[in-house]
Amino acid sequence: MGKMVLIVLLGYLAIFNIMASNMSKTSLEAELNLYDDYSKVTANNIANSGANAVLTKLSYYGYWRGEKSNISFGGGTFTAGALTDTTLGPYGIKVYSYSNFNGIPDTVIVYLTFWSSLPVGVRAGVTSNTEVEISGSMIIDGREHDENGNVIPNSGTFGISTMTTFDRQGNAKAGGTDTGEIDYVPSKPADPAIIEEGAIWDGGFPDTPDKVMGGVAAGYPEGTLKSIAQSGINGSQYVTDPSNLTFPLRGITYVEIGWWQTWQAINFGNSSGILVVHNSGTNSKIKNLNSGTFKGLIIADDIDKIHCDIIGAIVVLTDNPPSGNVIGNGTGHIKYSSALLGQATTGLPGVKCNLNIVAWIY
Repeated sequence: MGKMVLIVLLGYLAIFNIMASNMSKTSLEAELNLYDDYSKVTANNIANSGANAVLTKLSYYGYWRGEKSNISFGGGTFTAGALTDTTLGPYGIKVYSYSNFNGIPDTVIVYLTFWSSLPVGVRAGVTSNTEVEISGSMIIDGREHDENGNVIPNSGTFGISTMTTFDRQGNAKAGGTDTGEIDYVPSKPADPAIIEEGAIWDGGFPDTPDKVMGGVAAGYPEGTLKSIAQSGINGSQYVTDPSNLTFPLRGITYVEIGWWQTWQAINFGNSSGILVVHNSGTNSKIKNLNSGTFKGLIIADDIDKIHCDIIGAIVVLTDNPPSGNVIGNGTGHIKYSSALLGQATTGLPGVKCNLNIVAWIY
């Protein structure tokens, strides 16, 4: 009888040990699974934080493209950046964020578009308060272009918008986009669909640089551009003598020369931003833009003979040019780019970009 009791006790003990071992194994597996789940969730949170950091930067500097690598955050690291994605249009951006927490990686991808406050005074590749004439081998192209001058289909604007008339001579060509839908390659003669003559402006043509930017309603009361140029922010410059300028131009460049004076023989190099050539009489002139590339917006009282590349737009303020018209003879190429117009305003005081999230993949 005693032997039977001993055998039963030993059997119960063996079963208990097996159950205890299984319970311990199950508990350990549960702990490991819990830790693994925690690491995965944390890695995903870190990746999302990296994406949000990039989005915050883009909200103030919409044209920032770059990468922040191996940033320590939340006990792990992330590498995050922004790339232009033209499949989403001229304002398309792909944001990526790669994280790592305890050896567990994760990825977050955000697709978005953005817009910043585009100058209200820009209605075409060349917007003018007076007659526009082009001759020589000048090309004005109102189709949308990216920051490198490549065409983005069916999203541009007029080639020329003028309060009066447009005249094309010689081998000059003009193109653009009709109602934002149909592209017209630059041609001679230009298709009437991309030329706006006798333009009507509610409240009148914007006849000062700040009104071109949108005036008080857009945060540009009179004197704003000049004040920013004088501050030197982002490489901005203000001069009354163009020989004092430092090239390439950056930020806001404001050239205020005397009445009926001309600044001529300009070699831009690789310049960008907003260039203003203006005085209180609206009678200064910029002439012989000979070489280089300017990316952004040029606002001038009068402009004559363009031989360089301009990617962005031009606005001419005068309604009474001495020559009777503006632009004239040239060999230059003007390519409209709302993307570069937006870039020219990005980072200016009071200007913030608006982000439109298309997809958030995590």
